[in-house]
Amino acid sequence: MQLQVINCAGTILRQVCEAIRHNSFNLEACEAAACGYGAIREGQEFRASDIVREFKVLRQCIWQLIAETGIEFSPETLINAQARADMVLDEVMATAVEKFVENLFINMGEAVPPDPMMRIYSRALFQKEIEIEIKRCDRFSHWFTLIIMHFNLQEIEEEFGTQAIERVMVDLTNLLRLKLRQIDKVFRYDTAEFALVCPETDEEGVRTLLQRIEFDIAEYRDHCGLNIQLRCGISSYPQDGRDATSLIQIAIADLEFHNVGREC
Repeated sequence: MQLQVINCAGTILRQVCEAIRHNSFNLEACEAAACGYGAIREGQEFRASDIVREFKVLRQCIWQLIAETGIEFSPETLINAQARADMVLDEVMATAVEKFVENLFINMGEAVPPDPMMRIYSRALFQKEIEIEIKRCDRFSHWFTLIIMHFNLQEIEEEFGTQAIERVMVDLTNLLRLKLRQIDKVFRYDTAEFALVCPETDEEGVRTLLQRIEFDIAEYRDHCGLNIQLRCGISSYPQDGRDATSLIQIAIADLEFHNVGREC
């Protein structure tokens, strides 16, 4: 298995070199190596955060090796080389983590029924995913929308307790997964909050998505007889911010202070 890891890492490093030298790389080869890497690490009982940490170390090692060659590079050359290397490493890391999570729950499903709440990404990976999406958008002149969704479940908790809250959140997780595209990602942001990252989704697309979600939540609320209310805060890249912190702050402000979130 260690040889497989070395082979995957070797493929990734070769593509990094190609990107630095020629400003192009084989995306399919990178994806295949990243998928293999993520699957191996899941089999070794790694955590997703361990994979992120490994790629940080790999990134540092690349520049340490370049520094140890003794060759003097101009600042402009080093900046261009680093940008091209990061282009590959960001894509590979995102793919490796996604494959890791996918394999994790496939294997969990062999032993126990999968818990829908565990099939979404955690807040621990949320900030990193936004940073990766920003770099991807800059590279290809794309855009994305961040949606933070808050469900008011206080009455349910007071009447039925915390177990009822988790049951409702499981149902809401399933509802969201059915409405989102494959390229969209949903994160458990807080106890009763989700964060959605929706690539290449403009204002009209967000409006359509939220209308569909609100309709299904209204049906669910009527079916179960529970008082479920939803508010949403929205920010878009690059219009509303150029970094992850700004985008999150604007979405939260939209949710909490400007009273433009939606209710159903």
